[in-house]
Amino acid sequence: MREAVRDWQAKRELRHDDIRRLRQRWDEGKASGPPEPVDFDALRKEARRKLTEASSNGR
Repeated sequence: MREAVRDWQAKRELRHDDIRRLRQRWDEGKASGPPEPVDFDALRKEARRKLTEASSNGR
């Protein structure tokens, strides 16, 4: 029973940490200004380029 309670408490703390981080990110996003349109195709290409660079630098 004690082990179950310890496990529950640990998971509860992790959930609280996740909620705290999510709230922090939410506040940062709101403080960063109004939303702007995003070109997802360009964003995807940039992410792929960075991934390719990182994988070729790691070799």
